[in-house]
Amino acid sequence: MLYALVENTRRKPSPNLRGHCPYCNSEMVSKCGKINIWHWAHKTKVECDSWHENETQWHRDWKNLYPESWQEVIHFDDHGEKHISDIKRPDGFFIEIQHSPITKEEVDSRNSFYKNIAWIVNGSRLERDQTSFEFILNTYSPVDGVFDITNKGIDISKKWADVAKPVFLDFNQSEFIYYLFKKNSKTFLFQILKNTFIEKSKIKGGLSPLIKYAHRKILKLYNSIEEQRVKREYFYKPVDQKSIKKDPPVVWTSDFRVGQRGYHVPLKLYFFNEDLETYYNNLKIGQVFASTTFHKFMLEEYRLINSEKLRVVVKNISLGGFWEIIIYELENGALMHDFKMLSLSYNKKRP
Repeated sequence: MLYALVENTRRKPSPNLRGHCPYCNSEMVSKCGKINIWHWAHKTKVECDSWHENETQWHRDWKNLYPESWQEVIHFDDHGEKHISDIKRPDGFFIEIQHSPITKEEVDSRNSFYKNIAWIVNGSRLERDQTSFEFILNTYSPVDGVFDITNKGIDISKKWADVAKPVFLDFNQSEFIYYLFKKNSKTFLFQILKNTFIEKSKIKGGLSPLIKYAHRKILKLYNSIEEQRVKREYFYKPVDQKSIKKDPPVVWTSDFRVGQRGYHVPLKLYFFNEDLETYYNNLKIGQVFASTTFHKFMLEEYRLINSEKLRVVVKNISLGGFWEIIIYELENGALMHDFKMLSLSYNKKRP
């Protein structure tokens, strides 16, 4: 403990000082050695606050960033239960500073007891977490201050990501502290200037706009990741042909990615429209054949391979390059388009 009652006055430990525990009123002695941080300890083993943990210098340093009158305040709930809070603001907002391992059940109990609470958690307690974090920091650039840390080896994030109250991870950086947030299966860290966090955490309602801003940035990145994931799944998973219906025209589109050596990803687009023969008869050289968000294709040539397949060559007039498309009918009548890039230039005389 940092404080004991000496003649009914809160005092920090100093050599040869004795006092009483403000929680259980048992006798306490000051521990002022050269190895451990100075602290108060019960003279004998007693049943005190079960939530209290032995403090490290990291723990003490965070406490000392707040006024002494806010530190180690005993809080009573409506049922008379009491606990010693790490930080209690005058307006009834609590900050728990956590270094030691703690069970989910105890975290939930403290959240329920204090209600209006935020957590500061030591992300550097385990060396492997600190190492993983430093790897992320040195390898990836944040997007608007946000790091996607999903499955990147920071174990402590898994233990705290589902906590219902705000959690901030301290990775022993002088400049930043990190807000932890989980959205579905993705976990993120949002970096906040440590001085800004401390300043806002001392003000009534100060953390709320900071957290809302973090949410906006995190959700923006999450939505971008999800959009890319949907595109990948859309084009690389097997298509259930039975689910394709002959409804109004629909086009499945995607980005066309072409490497320096003309590497291409085969793409498939479904057009729900007329039969192959009617489709063929309506084609005209120079017409816009298909378009996506980023690309537009103009018809260069076309010919029937047989009664079931149509070969079309189109030019990407947005980015350049020529594509071959084989068109054929599925059993349910929908037309299937297989796209394949030919090259950045095309000789029409070539078979």
